[in-house]
Amino acid sequence: MQRRAHTDVSREVAIVVRELADQYGPLYVQEMMLPRILQHLPIAERTEESARAMLCDPIGCLRAIFQEYAFARRGKERQELSALAVSALKKATTATELFNQEDSVFVWEAFEQVCAEAKQRPMEQLNRGILQGMPELAQEIQSNGGSGSIALWIVDSARKTGRIENQFMRMVEVRGVGPKLSSLILRDVVYLFNLEDRIDPVDRLYFQPIDRWTRVCSEFVVEDYDDPADWILAGKLSKVARKCGAKGTLFNMGVTYYGTRVVHSPEQFANGLLEMVQEQSVMKKGA
Repeated sequence: MQRRAHTDVSREVAIVVRELADQYGPLYVQEMMLPRILQHLPIAERTEESARAMLCDPIGCLRAIFQEYAFARRGKERQELSALAVSALKKATTATELFNQEDSVFVWEAFEQVCAEAKQRPMEQLNRGILQGMPELAQEIQSNGGSGSIALWIVDSARKTGRIENQFMRMVEVRGVGPKLSSLILRDVVYLFNLEDRIDPVDRLYFQPIDRWTRVCSEFVVEDYDDPADWILAGKLSKVARKCGAKGTLFNMGVTYYGTRVVHSPEQFANGLLEMVQEQSVMKKGA
């Protein structure tokens, strides 16, 4: 059945939002998210089911966070830092050991050790907050009766209450995490565990991370775009996706994929959106 856009969303906006979500969102999952989270597995095993299983495990979830999210803003250093962090986690702990400790200083000390072995500086000011803080969040979750998996902590709240604001705010408190990384983690967990429809619309802004590509896209899909603060823009994009009948998670992923893998520049991004609309108009006329 063809989806109908809300009456106050233009046909052009609906075309763009749906195509980004339906065509490019799944490509982000298959070509970007799963290969990075599950890079330790053979290609044939890099599935959404494998990702869910990994995230349900407390240590597996921390591994995914260190590998995919912790250093997402670190440019050329990202891959090397992620590998060092995962190596430190392996060296430092099992779930039993993690939950028998009062804090996660030992995870940071393991990172210092692997950095020394690799002749790299640990850069405490930049890296200690997230490398110690996220394992300590896992410890906090376990001490409060949860499994210790940060992902399942998010899943449980979404399923029981329809809200994820507390999870967003608590992750933001971890030094070195911040709103964007918190939103990235929430977006991918919400997608992998099929939680979007369970979450109150008022909280859906929390899984709309804002980057250069979402801002370029917003100039086309957000009415009266005036370069708002990230959290305001996240709410507007979540609302647009909902009105267009698209998943907010896949829309956000599709925007990133289209920018980084298809057009590569803000100027070409804007032109590409216009081409999407034109192609749909031609197809409609020919139908």
